[in-house]
Amino acid sequence: MRFILEKLLAFFALRILVKYKPIIIGITGSVGKTSTRAAVFAVVSAKYKAYTPPKNLNDKIGLPVGVIGMDSPGKRLFGWLKVFTHALYLLLFKSKYPEVLVLEYGIDRVGEMDELLAIARPNIGVLTSIGLSHYQFFESTEVIEEEKGKLVESVGASGKVILNADNEIALRQRSKTRAAVLSYGHTGDVRVDRREEVLSEMSITIMHIVTPTRSFEARVPAVGATHVSSCLAAIAVAETLKIETDLVVKGLGQYRPVPGRLNVLAGLKRSILIDDTYNSAPDSMHEALQLFARFPGTHKIAVLGDMLELGGLSDEAHALVGTEVAHIAPSHLVTVGAGGKIMAEAAVANGYPDEQVVSFDSSDEARLTVQDLIREGSVVLVKGSQGMRMEIISKEIMAEPMRATELLCRQYGKWLET
Repeated sequence: MRFILEKLLAFFALRILVKYKPIIIGITGSVGKTSTRAAVFAVVSAKYKAYTPPKNLNDKIGLPVGVIGMDSPGKRLFGWLKVFTHALYLLLFKSKYPEVLVLEYGIDRVGEMDELLAIARPNIGVLTSIGLSHYQFFESTEVIEEEKGKLVESVGASGKVILNADNEIALRQRSKTRAAVLSYGHTGDVRVDRREEVLSEMSITIMHIVTPTRSFEARVPAVGATHVSSCLAAIAVAETLKIETDLVVKGLGQYRPVPGRLNVLAGLKRSILIDDTYNSAPDSMHEALQLFARFPGTHKIAVLGDMLELGGLSDEAHALVGTEVAHIAPSHLVTVGAGGKIMAEAAVANGYPDEQVVSFDSSDEARLTVQDLIREGSVVLVKGSQGMRMEIISKEIMAEPMRATELLCRQYGKWLET
């Protein structure tokens, strides 16, 4: 049944794209895809009639549903009837279809990128990074590189490829394309030459940006390397589309962290909560810990869950996280899951006090302990892979749990039943 659904969705999506011919901005990478998609959409929509799916629709079902302009209805038959009815309407009648689509391409197995590109081949390809993500489904990092790099290869000579200069593997994909290449990052064509962070509940990054054609200042209501990188990618897209500076600045000001992605929230007892619970991989874990370390405050709590789907590299990756925690030396380390226990053991082995560590098997078991550890002024980082359900802890300790649906990830459907 799923196979038939995938084929039907691909059929309709492809024909809709042939009819309306929007500019397709395709984004892939091991980390930062969704934040980059949000930043690109914020900037592009300041000038164009643009669309990006409301949720993380990036697989063989989600991508074509996004092209059709609907949300995935899950297992609801009536919902799927609405999706296909809307698709038919777009094909049979002339509709006000978006000028620009901002799409995310997510893969966890060999061959999936080919299937996604067969549906929607991008005019502008953005590669955020290539690293250890969903590693267990690939034979090696080289296979991951080859699969992610297919998006770059798919961009035609008249298109544009945008690469993260801070990720060596991503940057070397430039040899795979005939399209013009624009890089972003510390040493990229689009870069920040000055940056100031306001680290508080109302966090802001003030950036002075330099591109091949201009320089300007922008204020972004987010902090952390993930968000800075995402915004630089969006500016690179703006360069390609020749979007005026005032509209770029306006778009960056409207960017907001996607729930669960380095989102700074108010916590209980006037604490600060860094909610990074959507997913986790070694690179994104490192970025989250670095931001956590920069926050001012004398009482800090790191609440870390397993990084899943790392295959044979899992133990080593979790041990490296524990070593990094020991160097940061927060007031408390709370871990969740089997990998979390490896983090805890590595932290203690590197000099972190054993009495400041507590480990749990599940996030539900950990949530009340984390709440008890918080005091006024605490800074709390909560991060782990999707399967660890770390947002359960964030919901327990956020100042406004009634806003969980708005501020946290996975606050709908099946997620609330488990």
